[in-house]
Amino acid sequence: MAIKREDIKIACICLSNQNRSMEAHAQMLRRGMKRVWSYGTGYHVKLPGMSIDQPNVYSFGTPYAAIAADLERKNKDFYSQIGLLDLVRRNAKIKTAPEQFQQLEIVDFDLIFTFEERVYEQVILQLETKPPVAMKQCHIINVETRDDATEAVKGGEFAALMAEAMLRSNDLDDEIYQIISSFQQRPAAPFLLHHISFV
Repeated sequence: MAIKREDIKIACICLSNQNRSMEAHAQMLRRGMKRVWSYGTGYHVKLPGMSIDQPNVYSFGTPYAAIAADLERKNKDFYSQIGLLDLVRRNAKIKTAPEQFQQLEIVDFDLIFTFEERVYEQVILQLETKPPVAMKQCHIINVETRDDATEAVKGGEFAALMAEAMLRSNDLDDEIYQIISSFQQRPAAPFLLHHISFV
């Protein structure tokens, strides 16, 4: 049975629910998609620090506003200059705090966009360990995206455009392969992976 367009639920997932997943989340919201959520699959939320060997580490659930306040306290000028404060403040306008995908008791999405192959594999593994509740197909699509601000914008836009095409589909489960293939053939398209799980 075809999924009604207005019922399609979308998740955007990266490691820390800070950069790539939140950029895609923001771009989808700007395009009028209402049923969008975002998550991370890491053990902790890791953000750049003042040196490579000293990242800023937070627990999932730590409010973005609290993360921003902590970064300001540590070195406001430095974290403003590298764009991290702007990123965290942007996130705070979208939702309260980063969330960990593995903490979800029930997964009920039609589309899941990941932005790194290991995250894609973590999501698939997590779905395979949960008994299906809705018994519906969930399409997991990896849009391989480097974890920096510029590439996150490109990856987020690509995922949002794909989501728009999928929302226009009359039968997503039947037409998704054609949609993915058409996007993979675009110039400079990121590497795409697709997997179906039942949720």
